[in-house]
Amino acid sequence: MNKLPANLSPHHRSSPAPRWTGRGVLYPDDPDIGYMPLYLLGHLAFLGMPWLFNKQISAVWPTLVAVVAFLPIYFRCWWLSGRDLLPPVALIALIGMLTIPFNWGANVFIIYACAFAGLMPKSRDYMVCVALILVIFITQCRLLGFPPIVDAVTVIVATIVAASNHAEHQLRRRNAVLRRSQDEVERLARLAERERIARDLHDLLGHTLSVVALKSDLARRLCDVDPQRARNEIAEVESVAREALAQVRGAVAGIRAAGLRTEIARVRLMLEAADLEFEVEISDEPLPVAVETALAFALREACTNIVRHARARRVQVSLTVGANARLRIRDDGRGGASDRAGSNGLRGMRERIEQLSGVLSVDSKAGRGTDLLIEVPVDEQPRSDALHLRVRPG
Repeated sequence: MNKLPANLSPHHRSSPAPRWTGRGVLYPDDPDIGYMPLYLLGHLAFLGMPWLFNKQISAVWPTLVAVVAFLPIYFRCWWLSGRDLLPPVALIALIGMLTIPFNWGANVFIIYACAFAGLMPKSRDYMVCVALILVIFITQCRLLGFPPIVDAVTVIVATIVAASNHAEHQLRRRNAVLRRSQDEVERLARLAERERIARDLHDLLGHTLSVVALKSDLARRLCDVDPQRARNEIAEVESVAREALAQVRGAVAGIRAAGLRTEIARVRLMLEAADLEFEVEISDEPLPVAVETALAFALREACTNIVRHARARRVQVSLTVGANARLRIRDDGRGGASDRAGSNGLRGMRERIEQLSGVLSVDSKAGRGTDLLIEVPVDEQPRSDALHLRVRPG
């Protein structure tokens, strides 16, 4: 039986489509689920297996009654989560137990029950539930004298399906928590950045503009009384304005430089949440806005891919700035990354870099991690010592 994806709670349901499709009516209208609940009903065909070996017409009616009783419970399970799944899982298993004496193909109901049990978030709950169902099923098969192959195959398939469903459900939950954490980090980072910019502008321009206003007013009054002093005041206004302009340019350069550093802070939190060691070495040279934006995007995309796919333990990031800005992102994961399929974001990253006449190269041999190097040309700037920062989880 195919794996069942993690189901959503009812409040996640979107409005039903104008035409009836089953989605949003029988089960949640979720893109991750699609039409899978309908496809999985195809496994009910295994109820006809006994007739391939021995036509037992007397078993038809109990089987049909079992299917009719099973369907509403089956679709109800797609709306439930956690321990709320226990009652319908028990009912599905009970339907299977009651039908098996008439049709040994009803072991498919046992597999359905174990598959839904695997969606419970706690490992202990799902394992106890599956073990209890299978023990009762095996006992019943022994009492009915069925061949051992019936309960053996059922136990193997049900255990595999339940375990794989539970593992997939746990992965979905961790990814959802990680996404929420990233969203919160980004929100707090944007808030802190706005506050910093407002504070810097106030400190830089508040006093300066007050001086300009006062001296301009004084010069206006002195125009007729003391023209020479008025000219001096105007010269001072010009000097103060030029100084303010230089300070604003410096502040803007700092704001631009904070973009990549802000992204590094977000990445650090994401990697620490995933229990990965993070080492970063960055140059403090300013970068053009377009270059810094592209590098920040590449850093975010690469580290997100590492968390989701690489199974790494350590991530190293370095940035040097000279004639070219060189960003290198390395991990010690399983490797095998490629942008040929366009499924991991590398293709979009490469296109963004190439728009700036840059080059992206990937060395990702299977089992040897991934080494991603980005080079983007920038104006010639004096190289400064890099800022070293090592962060280890905990």
